[in-house]
Amino acid sequence: MLNIIETAAQRSSSLIKKLSFISNWDEGTVSEVDLHELIDNILSILSSSIPSEIKVCFNDNLHGEKALIQGNIRQLEQIFLGLILNAVNSMTILRKNGEIWHGELRINLSKEISGDSNDYYCIEIQDDGIGLDENQLKDILDSQNIDNTDKTFGFVICKNLIKRHNGWLNINSEINKGSTFQVCLPITEYNKNIEDSEKMPILQTTEKTILVIDDNEMLLKVAGQMLNKCGYKVLTADNGTDGIEIFRNNKQIVLVLLDLLMPDLSGLEVFKQLREYRSDIAVI
Repeated sequence: MLNIIETAAQRSSSLIKKLSFISNWDEGTVSEVDLHELIDNILSILSSSIPSEIKVCFNDNLHGEKALIQGNIRQLEQIFLGLILNAVNSMTILRKNGEIWHGELRINLSKEISGDSNDYYCIEIQDDGIGLDENQLKDILDSQNIDNTDKTFGFVICKNLIKRHNGWLNINSEINKGSTFQVCLPITEYNKNIEDSEKMPILQTTEKTILVIDDNEMLLKVAGQMLNKCGYKVLTADNGTDGIEIFRNNKQIVLVLLDLLMPDLSGLEVFKQLREYRSDIAVI
């Protein structure tokens, strides 16, 4: 166990430095945040998860100048992480079966000078994905609450978090041609009493079964022990082929934790086969 702990610590040191920038804060904390550094760290963390078919381009039009605002770093991270992942998904897993995954994720950071005290930073997130129809756009732009249960729910939360930072969200989208999400955040100081994020209910531990598929022996062991401590039954597989076989022979599995990069079958290939066998299975 000591060897596992030491190895895990050594492998994690670089990632922890990046994660600490966006997570080592209290929910209600308001501080000075550099938007360029925030987005750069998010892209770095997601670099191994974004499919190779998607080209990523981050254009900083500030020429080295810091993009500083006052805000809650966790809420800002949630805004941009959600929008970036949505853009990637719209060019990959949200496409129809059989469609080729392709496109470019373009992120543009700029400063807009209005000539008065209303200067702001503009962050544009553009994709070449499936786009949104008129009804979806209307639901996002018109809704004032976060109790939606349809597929625009995440966007509505995002819009509310932006509003709490005295900012606003603009959206341009066309079916099968892509979308542009423009987040505008004021540069000037404002009331620092930003609301806390919505408190989500704590899930109760259960006797449900989780399957963990990962070619890293250390991660399999640690994940299995942690989940057991939380009250779950755990099955493990160190490759995609065995993972699929275990899944087919254990109908009680309710969730699969799946590695993306494995030597025999990729996480994507395993995911597709799991969904062919059971279309409702939840996979992380």
